Amino acid sequence: MIHLGKFEGVLLASDFDDTLVGSDCEVSRGNREALEYFVREGGRFTVSTGRAHRTFAPYVDAAPINAPVILSNGALLYDFRAGRTVVDLPLPVCAAEDLGELCSAIPALGVETYHGDDVYIYRPNAHTQRHVERVKTTWTEMGLAEMPSPWSKAVIQADHDVLRRAQALMLERWPQRYEVIFSNAVLLECTAKTATKGGMVLKLAELLGIRREHIYCVGDNQNDIPMLAVSAIPFAPANCAPEVKQWGARILGACEESCVAQSVDILDHKSMRNTDLSSLFPSSFHTETVSVDQMTFRTYPCITPDIMQQPKAVCLICIHIVAFGCYIFTGKGYKTGMSDPISGILLPCPSQSGFCCIAIQLQGDRPFSHSKTHPKIKGFQI
Repeated sequence: MIHLGKFEGVLLASDFDDTLVGSDCEVSRGNREALEYFVREGGRFTVSTGRAHRTFAPYVDAAPINAPVILSNGALLYDFRAGRTVVDLPLPVCAAEDLGELCSAIPALGVETYHGDDVYIYRPNAHTQRHVERVKTTWTEMGLAEMPSPWSKAVIQADHDVLRRAQALMLERWPQRYEVIFSNAVLLECTAKTATKGGMVLKLAELLGIRREHIYCVGDNQNDIPMLAVSAIPFAPANCAPEVKQWGARILGACEESCVAQSVDILDHKSMRNTDLSSLFPSSFHTETVSVDQMTFRTYPCITPDIMQQPKAVCLICIHIVAFGCYIFTGKGYKTGMSDPISGILLPCPSQSGFCCIAIQLQGDRPFSHSKTHPKIKGFQI
């Protein structure tokens, strides 16, 4: 029998800077272990970043990436395993002339362009210097008209208020030529029209044979909104830009709190929604269908018989998903010819090993409540 993992047919795409990694560019242990689990269970994971090939390549092995990577803010889809370009959407040849016109109108702008693995800068300023230091790349100062082309993207850099003027001017003059969107407050990304993270995520999903309703994305800034818009659940770290929060992303913990791992945890529990619980128990376990209060349920072995204080007790379970990946259940606890209503809550394990905490209240002649921590709970191990 072929085992299909629970994340088979699921694509998870994460932004890199300030989402998957922080300022140290290190993938946390929590993120790495969660992604290893996601991939082991059949999921396809990739990074969708504004970084170009040259500036992302040193980090390609930092996480278990098993799909082509989205680079240059959606202008390039590159398969690092095969060492080949899958999709390339460069800027039009008129970009040098158009950006020259823009810089004449707003002299404070600096422009950083990418041609293959070469980086060129026109009018370097404090922002361009900080950016190349962050991405750890060398560069050449050159006039726009002299730079080799085509460019995968151009990054316009200045103070935020100045960039807002530049964005408005570009969208007014050349609305059909360019995508112009912020990747942070002082970086304005310019790519060819339709070259966005969202557009490339959809292309990748199509190539992988993954349905749109099984696409999930995590990102922190405005340039991530196009891919959040195609995500079944649009995830964002708590440190995301105000525009992302206002847009309506589902907010996770901060980047430093392994937010990508939190998204995997949510998907993990989401996969339980339509699971036939009988498949989660060994075949030797007895189950039966019973009616209680004019409702039909299926009984399953009690997850922790010690809680019921009866070694042969069973729990009648009706599971409902609630916020943050938790589940509540209600039903009857059966023991020696009598039944008592029970209710409880299952909380997700931070270690990704399954549900690790149960709180159960048993009502009846001898009511009691009980909480117990379990590294793994039989039947609900995910």
